[in-house]
Amino acid sequence: MIPPMKPTLSIAGALAAALGSMLVGAPANASGCYFGNPAGSLLPACTVSGGANFSTQLGDKLFTIVTEPTIGSGDVEFTVDPSSTVWQIDVDWAGFGLAGPAANGLFEYTVQINSGNNQFASISLDVAGDHPNQSTTVEKQVFSGLGAVGAPIATLASVNGSDVSSVPISGTKIFVRDIYNVPTGNTLDNMGNYIRQVPGPLPVVGAAMALGMARQLRRRVALEA
Repeated sequence: MIPPMKPTLSIAGALAAALGSMLVGAPANASGCYFGNPAGSLLPACTVSGGANFSTQLGDKLFTIVTEPTIGSGDVEFTVDPSSTVWQIDVDWAGFGLAGPAANGLFEYTVQINSGNNQFASISLDVAGDHPNQSTTVEKQVFSGLGAVGAPIATLASVNGSDVSSVPISGTKIFVRDIYNVPTGNTLDNMGNYIRQVPGPLPVVGAAMALGMARQLRRRVALEA
């Protein structure tokens, strides 16, 4: 009598299991928090009294709220497209948006590339709302490092919803400050920040190794010629 064969894992099953193990612990592609007192928000609070402010890791970047939007209620959303190099930070006011008057509203956060070899390349500003009375302004200041120390390395200004695209920045740590003003009769619906990155320079050791390998390859080609 031939003994029964032990069950074996199919190729499809093995691939599924391997894929599952790869996805466990993989970074999320979106996260967020609420500010003010929006009705029905399922997100955690951006600011915790007596505790740490909201912080989230997306890909190779750590985002941390320093000052939640000081005027109005709504959500702050962090998203990344895994197939691209663009990260978005979006402030979305609840309901029909933030109605004026609102003077010198403030939103501050930090972004830190804490793994890999990328560095910041540029930052953009996208503003939406209703501006019949003109003079809605959003000013973005970007500082090098994790604090607002010294002069900004970039300043972007939006008037009445105008978009500002691709202002160059650099480094691996930035502090971002948004200042918003909405006059009576106007509404600010949302403001989006788009951060792009590029591969950074090779470390000295890595560059030396790459140069050495290139020389060896040239030698080999010369000998074989």
